[in-house]
Amino acid sequence: MPMRPFLADHAFDDDVVAAMGIAFDRACRAFALVDKEDTVTKVLAQKIIEAAQTGERDPDKLYETVRRWATRRDAPPPGDAAPHVKAGDRRT
Repeated sequence: MPMRPFLADHAFDDDVVAAMGIAFDRACRAFALVDKEDTVTKVLAQKIIEAAQTGERDPDKLYETVRRWATRRDAPPPGDAAPHVKAGDRRT
């Protein structure tokens, strides 16, 4: 799946876009994602963009960053921006 549609508001060199594209394609295949409108697809693209913005250029490392994020047991579900309240944590 092409990465370019997710880059509308971002500016990267062609080599960085190529690296992100490789990582994104690998992530989409690994997680069986085929719909660019799917929330999970959008979140994975955003995570790759965030990693590239920190200076990462290696497609394998970009992929590993998103794979580790996506497989964390404590990661919030895609689209869930609210912090999770832990047992015993009361907020008023």
